[in-house]
Amino acid sequence: QTNATFAGQVHLTGGMRLERDESGIGNGRWAFLPMLGAAWSRQINTLTVKLRSAYGKGIRWPEIPARETLWEGLRSSASNLEPEEQSGVEAGIDLYVRNQFAFQVTRFDQVASGLIQRVAIAHDTGATPVAVTERIRYELQNVGEITNRGGELQASFRQSGWRLAGTFTQVNSRVRKLANAYTGDLRPGDRMLEVPERTVGFTAGWTGSRWQASLTASRAMDWVNYDRVALAKAFATT
Repeated sequence: QTNATFAGQVHLTGGMRLERDESGIGNGRWAFLPMLGAAWSRQINTLTVKLRSAYGKGIRWPEIPARETLWEGLRSSASNLEPEEQSGVEAGIDLYVRNQFAFQVTRFDQVASGLIQRVAIAHDTGATPVAVTERIRYELQNVGEITNRGGELQASFRQSGWRLAGTFTQVNSRVRKLANAYTGDLRPGDRMLEVPERTVGFTAGWTGSRWQASLTASRAMDWVNYDRVALAKAFATT
């Protein structure tokens, strides 16, 4: 990674991360993760203005947490799954007044691919004793491509040891394309599961010479997931 600054106002950042997954098939799998960023800042009396933009790519190699193995009938191994990747751009503007007030606006447009979901599949119990029959089994599968577009607002204020901060985020996360081997319920255009459309947060804190304290509240709104109570009732019936 390298950084450069020109005239104290233009800041450039660039880098490349190389990762290798030893659990991959054959000689392992490689990933090249680039990162580019640019920012322009200008100070006018007590006001500092910064314009920024960045591009980046990240990866998470497939793993099966211990809790996943507790699901009865779960099958699939990490070697059969593609890694979860995310890439995209973001741009924003920051305003600072002395060291007391800060306000940030960020807009992002990202694409996530290979997200892993636990998919329910039918299980053939014809050759299995009735006492141990399983009507449903679960398999870890890559969903496909997901678009994440939205924005974030952040503001904070400091005065005499006190700090107040608030955040608001809005995200439109939808399925863009399904993986060829995916057999789950999601379809192109569907909202992604477990992704709130809006989140808000507020923090109040105080820092003294020997003590510090803070209180944080957050709320996630308008998100969708499976109705697990209804699924459990249906599973318990014939």
